[in-house]
Amino acid sequence: MNYLEFIARVTSHIPDKGQVTVRYYGLYANAHRGKVKKASCEVSHLRMVEAQLRPIPPKGWAEMIRKVYEIDPMICPQCGGKMRVIAFLTD
Repeated sequence: MNYLEFIARVTSHIPDKGQVTVRYYGLYANAHRGKVKKASCEVSHLRMVEAQLRPIPPKGWAEMIRKVYEIDPMICPQCGGKMRVIAFLTD
């Protein structure tokens, strides 16, 4: 792609003057607020409920790698046997 095509693609995302770029859905939409006002109902205010959350136990590095990359880092790539940690290098 040459530089003129790149500039054309970037400038195509700039909205025209006066064009609305923000859209609202759900409770913030004008249509919903209009329906509520027309029905002369009051908007029910949402409230937060603080529930007791169970503490998430810390997972080890191997479990996190297994979850993210879907591969077990403790399986030997050559023989397929289970490996174990024998030392940590800190420096």
